[in-house]
Amino acid sequence: MRRMSRAAFCILLALSLLSAGCGDKRDKKSSSDDEPSKDRDRSAAGDKPSRSAGLSRASRRIACEALKQELTIDAYVTRHEITEPGIKAIEALFKRYQEATFEPAGGGEPLKSKIRTRVIEVKTDEDKASANAEGMKETTFAEARGPNAALVMNGYLGFVLKYGAEKETVQSWAADDTDSLEFYLTTKARELRDRAEKIVTRVGVVSGKDEIGPGDPNLVPFQPINLTHLVHEYFPFYRVETVDLKGGEVPIDPELRGLLITQPGKAYTEKELRRIDEFVMRGGKGLAIVASAVNIPRGDPSMTATLERHGLERLVAGYGMEMLNEAILDFGAPLNFQAQGRLGTPVLALIPAISLSSDAVPTAVARVDTSFAPFFRMDIIAFPYASPIVLHAERQPNAKLRVVAPAKSASPSRVLLISASQFFVNPFVYSNRAPPGALLSLDGRDPALIQLGTSYGQTNTSRLGLMFKATIAWLAADADEAELAAALKPVVSKNPPAAPSPSTGGRPDTSSSPSSSRPLRP
Repeated sequence: MRRMSRAAFCILLALSLLSAGCGDKRDKKSSSDDEPSKDRDRSAAGDKPSRSAGLSRASRRIACEALKQELTIDAYVTRHEITEPGIKAIEALFKRYQEATFEPAGGGEPLKSKIRTRVIEVKTDEDKASANAEGMKETTFAEARGPNAALVMNGYLGFVLKYGAEKETVQSWAADDTDSLEFYLTTKARELRDRAEKIVTRVGVVSGKDEIGPGDPNLVPFQPINLTHLVHEYFPFYRVETVDLKGGEVPIDPELRGLLITQPGKAYTEKELRRIDEFVMRGGKGLAIVASAVNIPRGDPSMTATLERHGLERLVAGYGMEMLNEAILDFGAPLNFQAQGRLGTPVLALIPAISLSSDAVPTAVARVDTSFAPFFRMDIIAFPYASPIVLHAERQPNAKLRVVAPAKSASPSRVLLISASQFFVNPFVYSNRAPPGALLSLDGRDPALIQLGTSYGQTNTSRLGLMFKATIAWLAADADEAELAAALKPVVSKNPPAAPSPSTGGRPDTSSSPSSSRPLRP
């Protein structure tokens, strides 16, 4: 593996697409095999900011137009000097939700908000019983007061959202995390609406390329769970479907909101690449490519790598990105990972991976931008088998390129490239897959990789599940929701975060923990 000497290399990035497709020139009629897809994007014509100053267009549209009936948001709070700034921010946001108006594209009277809010103070034992009955959880909040002192209190700061017969509970929220509150509550409101009204958003995953797919059991040793199963079980309003390109002979279903490409095992043809570009250039679409030049054979405990980009470099080149035919081994931000083997001896990770920490980890060497929606509230993210990316803005002169986060522009489609071939995979499980017919057998498996795979799965299955779901949501977002997501700011805690809770049987971790620990939430 080659070690990159540059201090600032690009592991992943997002690109806003305005006009040009794959290559230097593009036939404007190349995407007209079918009628443009019907999507949920609404025209912005006529809409003006309401008196709810500061509330995003996405929030106003969902509150006033998308909801068919009343949606309630109750905040259960315990007032204290630690929580008071957060409570004031909640009260201000709640007022904007209730006062929101939205002018429909067809004109007419402004639509009024269907969101109703309450701030409920928890003071007495009876109040606590009521809060607990709604699913709230008393939490310990702490605020540093010097190097060796902290102010600590126990109380409530959480939300209950109800829409029809559906209910969503946020047991605890960090008192100092106010910037991301609108994004989170608006997203939850839309998802609650989708669940109640059986609205399903479809996203495709390219298949038939010997790919490392999200439907493969690559998360935990001896367990058949996979990312597609997790999304379908816990987030049924998203449907992840396989897409067979059929050699590029047929167009991709225009009704799909987005498309995901994972690490392929064989090359894409020029026709297939054109079909993918044609889909993106329909507008209102999302494309995520999770692949690099580093290829590891499935079930190879030696983890011997070869370098091959399988034609994806030609696809991303038209979007202003160059995927280099190289691997990154960075000793400044390694995957520092170990498990306990037999007789209590440590087993160390031996794979080339980069582990980036968010701004919520003040001692971290490297940073990952948690303002990017798929990485929202993630503390540490591993990028196994990564390749460097070079930006070429001159190939898309009218687009805005920005490392890690999508550009905030009026572009109708978005492209994300994550240059890590096993980003959505437990690499120890993938390299230690049992032979056919021996799913629960130890035959042919490396004991050290079993231990590492088990430990890695316990620590990272929640992260992988939540990031996969967030990536699907990013792909499916309409223009308003993409703009709201692009306005996110990195979560920076005043206190060092505690270790995240391990996964329980592959289910995304929605448990609560002290405020400063930033618990993972779907």
